[in-house]
Amino acid sequence: MQEGTQTRLALKGYCSPLSSVYLNGEVQKLPYGLALKESLERANITLAARPDANIINEVMTTYVQKCWNDELTPDQALSQAQREIEKKRKEIFKNLNK
Repeated sequence: MQEGTQTRLALKGYCSPLSSVYLNGEVQKLPYGLALKESLERANITLAARPDANIINEVMTTYVQKCWNDELTPDQALSQAQREIEKKRKEIFKNLNK
């Protein structure tokens, strides 16, 4: 997932999950480079290895445990987990787009 490696792979025809790879001028010269960058930005799906994957795992584990321990109902657990994940994701992706 290192940017240099992802750039080299993109130049060989692979699609990178890192949005920063598509800022590279050589990658943008590829017939599909700029279009893919814009498409990924519109869909907001860059970073398939998701920088938020660990946070999602941690939050879900926490709320499943709270549900298991009868601290929350399943609906409460899901609702609270969703709010927490959304909040943390905003922070992560805001920092990634700097």
